[in-house]
Amino acid sequence: MKNLYKFIIKLSIGIIMISTVLIGYIPEPEYFIEFTCLSNLICGIVIIIDGILNLKNKQIPNFIYIGFISAMWVLAILCLVGALGLYQLNFRGAFFFLHSINPILYIVAYLFLYEENDNMMLKKILIAPYFVCLYFIFDYIFGLISGNFVYQLFEVSDINFGYAILIFIAIYLLTALFGFLSIILNKLINKKSHS
Repeated sequence: MKNLYKFIIKLSIGIIMISTVLIGYIPEPEYFIEFTCLSNLICGIVIIIDGILNLKNKQIPNFIYIGFISAMWVLAILCLVGALGLYQLNFRGAFFFLHSINPILYIVAYLFLYEENDNMMLKKILIAPYFVCLYFIFDYIFGLISGNFVYQLFEVSDINFGYAILIFIAIYLLTALFGFLSIILNKLINKKSHS
């Protein structure tokens, strides 16, 4: 019965995530390459698949989940930065969900409904940044080709290869930290619920 509840909750979260992506981005498909769009869409698919696997007493492999947990932490922190007025984010309509509600739902589902095992902790931490780092590489290449980065925070001419490497290392370390903290929180929460 517990697995049925997990399935229903995860299916609901996945539907919300995918629906808000479609509502927010179908009117403006040229923005489909944004980090917010791709991360919410993929996370919605991942959590639905995980819910289906829960019905068979299985779950999605950690390396898939943990990379998107890091992505959702990035969105949650950007939301906080936007709420403080330090960065302008679109919070209208579906974007309120995409930037704030969806990341929180995904993170909470991971913390309370995903059971981390104790194997390969270092490996999990090292691979946690994969999605965010792949997106950064995509955005850098996109900027070099098109002349503009996806979010246009910087001018392409301001970011040389050496600077891009430093940004990449910073992103990698930060998102690895998000992965580490998520795994620790997950284990603490699940340890308390099993005792």
